[in-house]
Amino acid sequence: MTSTFTTNLRLEKQADGENPNSWGTKINAVTDLVDEALTAYTTIVVSSAHVTLSENNGSSDQARSAFLELKGTLTTSINIVIPAKKKSYIVRNNATVSAGTGITVKTAAGTGVVVSATAVQMIICDSVSVHTLNAVGLGLGTA
Repeated sequence: MTSTFTTNLRLEKQADGENPNSWGTKINAVTDLVDEALTAYTTIVVSSAHVTLSENNGSSDQARSAFLELKGTLTTSINIVIPAKKKSYIVRNNATVSAGTGITVKTAAGTGVVVSATAVQMIICDSVSVHTLNAVGLGLGTA
């Protein structure tokens, strides 16, 4: 039996008896990816083209990061396409945007959320679409 990967964070799940004498190295790599999923801050440079975040099984990628900062200059509206996996992100839109343009964070087939210029927004993906996490609904105050 060979290793498989978890559904949402794509972490390696070793099969029983696999990787004798290298198990520690493997679990350390998984631990690093968990750390990335909880704390990594990734800058995504945007321009006039849609951006699909990288998604790799068992190795570092953009989509695993907890925090995404969008930088660059937009002259047209674009999409940031995230994997259709259950995950939350904090997105900071630090891009310069022309009037009438915006950035939508979405999955390839689902609906998305517009992240306004200069906004810092928490979003969640339900494995189909992207939604805003509203602080009011959590009893945390106004959004």
